[in-house]
Amino acid sequence: MANQITNDDIKSKIKTIFAYLNQNLYGKEEAVRLALLSAVANESIFFMGPPGTAKSMISRRIAAAFSDFYKKGEDGKLKFTTEDGGYFEYLMNEFSTPDEICGPIDLSALNEKPSRYVRQTKGYLPSANVAFLDEIWKSGPAILNTLLTIINEKKFHNGSKVENVPLVSLAAASNELPEKDRGLEALWDRFVLRVFVNPVETEDDFFKVVDDGNKDFAPTAEQAASLLKIDDVASWQAEINKVTLSDEAKEVISAIRKELALLNTDENHKDDEAYYVSDRRWKKIVHILKTSAFLNGRNAVDLMDCSLIEYAIWNTDKQHDEVGGIIEKILKQNGISFDNDTQKIEDDIKAFDKYVDKQFYIKSNNKLKKDPKVFDTPDLLKLRSNKADSEWYERISTEIKDSLKEIDDFKTEQEKPFKQNHFSAQKYCDVIMSTVKAASEQIENLKVELDKVKDRYSSEKNVPQASSATEKKQPNYSAPKANLSTEMIAVDGGIFEREGYDITVSSFEIGKFPVTQKLYQSIMGKNPSNFKGENRPVECVSWLDAVEFCNALSKKDGLSPCYSGRGSSIKCNFNANGYRLPTEAEWEFAARGGNQSDGYEYSGSDDLDEVGWFKYNSRNETHDVGQKKPNELGIYDMSGNVWEWCNDWYDDYEEVDQINPLGASSGDYHVFRSGSWSNIDDICTVSCRNYDDPGYSDVHLGFRVVRSSSKK
Repeated sequence: MANQITNDDIKSKIKTIFAYLNQNLYGKEEAVRLALLSAVANESIFFMGPPGTAKSMISRRIAAAFSDFYKKGEDGKLKFTTEDGGYFEYLMNEFSTPDEICGPIDLSALNEKPSRYVRQTKGYLPSANVAFLDEIWKSGPAILNTLLTIINEKKFHNGSKVENVPLVSLAAASNELPEKDRGLEALWDRFVLRVFVNPVETEDDFFKVVDDGNKDFAPTAEQAASLLKIDDVASWQAEINKVTLSDEAKEVISAIRKELALLNTDENHKDDEAYYVSDRRWKKIVHILKTSAFLNGRNAVDLMDCSLIEYAIWNTDKQHDEVGGIIEKILKQNGISFDNDTQKIEDDIKAFDKYVDKQFYIKSNNKLKKDPKVFDTPDLLKLRSNKADSEWYERISTEIKDSLKEIDDFKTEQEKPFKQNHFSAQKYCDVIMSTVKAASEQIENLKVELDKVKDRYSSEKNVPQASSATEKKQPNYSAPKANLSTEMIAVDGGIFEREGYDITVSSFEIGKFPVTQKLYQSIMGKNPSNFKGENRPVECVSWLDAVEFCNALSKKDGLSPCYSGRGSSIKCNFNANGYRLPTEAEWEFAARGGNQSDGYEYSGSDDLDEVGWFKYNSRNETHDVGQKKPNELGIYDMSGNVWEWCNDWYDDYEEVDQINPLGASSGDYHVFRSGSWSNIDDICTVSCRNYDDPGYSDVHLGFRVVRSSSKK
């Protein structure tokens, strides 16, 4: 095998290539990874998108993944070149001729006796290794028929001679789908992967594109050593074919086929909107899945590989919009499950509840009431409480803790290969693991039930006041009496460490408190909160609600709104002077205490009870903001009380040092931080993160605002 690589090093090799190919190419990671996948699978890919969205650049980047396209310059460095004709690119139009695509007629051959009608193909499509054809549907029938043979058979009929076409990767593009009744169905079917390429989505990526300049594109020594060779693709096909289609993958494919057949019985999916995936196409799709497994260093197709089917089964705009939901549904149904037997814990909690009845309550008129002999006698209450805690509560708590650890260990091990997948969207990892997450939530709910039983005898209002000798020392601070509206704290820029990498954050201003119900009501004219109180944090607000509030508050204060767009297309202008949600990095830097950080586990202390309202002191509700100790910067309630929305889309952290990271460029979920009144202490640390749909809201979830600072 040429340039043979093993399962041990192939993943790192592909990762290095991706880092190289994505240089100075912003928001196109999806298209790049799928184009590379199609090239190694020796299949064709179609890019759908408006002009000026880097479709041709993506195709050139795929050529750049192969060392065959490099020559050493006078300075000894490798430089990308297409001078030898291995790369072919052409913008098609209705007047395009076969000469422009396949090469001009060889006039000398016409003068031979006998004369020959052949084309000079060197430097044209029949001699290319990588090719890109823009506006492909605008070309005429003669060219399209030739393309069909080239893609299908990798052959070119040059006069009486049949030439082998060395094409590894053919990418085509258009800003429209093929017209009906033009006989384009056969050619359209040959493009196995179909990918939308849109303009850059984030303001950060936009300004990088327009202000990036013409930077050199050349590999480092490490990247050059990882480049592929054209010969690799041919030699790897035998290895790719050895990859097995796992039983799980077969079940997913069968389920998708049944789902499409069921959809086709619906009135909305008949005629032109009916799904049709031929057996030939399924064969090519499976080859794509096997290639993904091979390049991820595996010998079998797994569930994450199957998510790639999303790009291969749609034919119309309507189908494109719904295939993601189909794949998500099927993967969730066939995802990793966990045998979560909670019966023993449930039985133990019921037994504990009966024990509490017996030790702390008496029956009067067929109703249970607190036994005054116990609750009015501190020593007796303490004695029985300690016994209940040690003999019942702690034992069941340990069972729950062990169960949660078992689930977490299982989840970590099972999702490892899914998280390492180079080609599938990472959102599908959460989908595949959703039943495991549900198992964990079920145990967490049992922990809540256990604590409710404990609260029957040990809640704050039930426990007699301790004597001055044993009273817990209260923190030395005064709760604020200032206006709780938009008071902001200036945070000087600095650096903090996250998972071993340095994260640099520029100066900004952040709300001293979470947004209160009083402020939210005054700006939005409504109060969605469940736990009413004008100085309590507003909750039951979605990410979309929070963004709308930020813009409304900006306009009220005469500032430029940060957010534009609607729904999933909302963008944030970080250069605007209005209010917005904090980036996840800004939130964490402020929670840690900024440049004044003392390295606390929670925001302002290693004792959560000093700084936050959480499961064991909140009495199952929110509290007025600013009643606990502030952190080093004078910011309140960044651990507990309510979760707080951040601006970022959720994704795994990048494993690099970063400056003002903005999170993923797109996604399905937004991040929120801080923990809430219902969470245990481990969830309220400055490093814990969570996420949900931008339209999601509940009684645990609020937000605070920030403003970008002109201070550098």
